Amino acid sequence: MLYSNLPQDYKKTFSRYIYLFKFIGIQFFDEPNGVFTKANLKLTVFVITFLPFVIGQFSLISKIRIENFLESVRVVPVDIMFFLDLVKLSILIIRRSDIRDMFLEIGELWPKGLKSDEEKSVILKAWLKRIRIPLDFFFFFAIANLCLFEVIPFIMSCFNISHGMDVYVFPFKPPNVWNINSTFVFLITYLWEISCTVPCQMCVYLPFDLLIVTMTSNVSALLRLLQIDLKNAIKLRDSNMLLKNNIHKSDSDGYQEVKTIIETHQKLLRIADQLSNIFGIVIFIHAMFAALEICFFGFLTVICVGPAETIANFLTVLSAVFTIFLLSLSGQLLCDTSSEVADAAYQSYWYESDVKVKKLILFIIIRAQRPSYLSALGFSELTLRSFSKIMSSSWTYLSLLLQVYEET
Repeated sequence: MLYSNLPQDYKKTFSRYIYLFKFIGIQFFDEPNGVFTKANLKLTVFVITFLPFVIGQFSLISKIRIENFLESVRVVPVDIMFFLDLVKLSILIIRRSDIRDMFLEIGELWPKGLKSDEEKSVILKAWLKRIRIPLDFFFFFAIANLCLFEVIPFIMSCFNISHGMDVYVFPFKPPNVWNINSTFVFLITYLWEISCTVPCQMCVYLPFDLLIVTMTSNVSALLRLLQIDLKNAIKLRDSNMLLKNNIHKSDSDGYQEVKTIIETHQKLLRIADQLSNIFGIVIFIHAMFAALEICFFGFLTVICVGPAETIANFLTVLSAVFTIFLLSLSGQLLCDTSSEVADAAYQSYWYESDVKVKKLILFIIIRAQRPSYLSALGFSELTLRSFSKIMSSSWTYLSLLLQVYEET
């Protein structure tokens, strides 16, 4: 299937993120042939611009000392974030064809030609709306947070300069490669940070996480529609609304219908496994380090004296919380919809059908009792229970960090 043939309502769920990836030269569809293309040039420029900055940020870890405790707290969560950026960028480049195939496989299973008053159409529209609202809210919230995080240091520096103080503030701690002793050097350094970090956050960090949520939610939506098909697979009446005779002895129509549903079910389960296979390392890093990220930025929110820095750090905490919540929510929906297939199978008229159909229904029920999950490399599954544990750990780490800070 070609990208142009994908259903419009399906393409709308991820087209925004495809555009952002394309902005830095990562194209999943309509890739131009050849090496020296515009897309490859944009990607090369992005990597050459971004990598030196990230290496400079990683080098700050070696300068962590107990006497500069606050600076250390600032460096750690930022380095976690940039490490995630590198991992996400690597996946987008290396697994590009696998991600494209997953887009197309889901598109092939997406319902087409549904009537507006049809049950599946109503459920699908409600499902997409329920997912789109929090995703849109978080997308624009994250953009606003990024703008504040990047602009507030510039405003503070301008205020200091206007009052005759040579105190320069940056969104990220610059590496100690050159001395920032003039306004001109400050502006060059600030613009360099902006040019390195804004495209990275806007075109890699943010859309990558939202793409995981979107694709997982789309698979969950298809599993939800599969439940409707399964409930209605075995029909007691024919097209003339007359009761069928002897379907308990032979029900070829029901058998073919259930067999088709099983094939679709197997495809969806394989796609769900592919989600964990492609994005598993990112899910693992989020699950392992989200608590630390929330803890450190929460600590900076508490101890910062300036209102501007407090607001910027607090919004960053909220952004980190929303990110892991949306990932956990999509994982929970995948778990719920995949396990509810068993309930839908049991609610069908299996008891009125023949033995062959009953065996197929039993097969579906047994398989659905092993739900699909967003897996963190097999170490844990991302669900709302995982989110609860991460938030609990964040609070524990924050309390411990505040106690250490007060004692020192």
